[in-house]
Amino acid sequence: MDYKIIDNFLDKKDFNVLQELMMSNKFAWYFQPSITYFKDDLRTNQNLKYKGYFCHVMYDSNEVFTTKEGWKTLQPLLNKLNIKALIRIKVNLFNRTPKIIEHELHTDYEYKQKGCVFHINTNDGATILEDGTKIESVANRAVILDTTKPHASTTTSNQDRRVNINLNYF
Repeated sequence: MDYKIIDNFLDKKDFNVLQELMMSNKFAWYFQPSITYFKDDLRTNQNLKYKGYFCHVMYDSNEVFTTKEGWKTLQPLLNKLNIKALIRIKVNLFNRTPKIIEHELHTDYEYKQKGCVFHINTNDGATILEDGTKIESVANRAVILDTTKPHASTTTSNQDRRVNINLNYF
């Protein structure tokens, strides 16, 4: 699977503003009962009591679903990705679990588009590609990948939460 990792993607000031908002108690989170849209079980079938996660859909289907402040903090990220058209922006929060849990492999969309996983905090979680490659969660890291190919997320075991922004775009 082709992918590109870009560390220190945003300049320090822009990243700090974005991280401060996403890690604050002022950012709204919404519980989702399952990680993937087509299965309810975890890939390893372990710790089934840890199903679900929190997310904040910031943009979907030509509509903004976040505050003016939230949208403003995203602009440096959007500009750096050179986006022609947005499909979706979703911020994910995976709670800490005693051991890292790998979620089910999934694809974001069936049609060709670009994807980016942008990491808000450093932790021992990862994005897992279909060939088993594990890309570590490092703050201010962008992972550009083909989200029509199977990939998976994980929880974290060494931080309170794992937070990343998933962007789908043309």
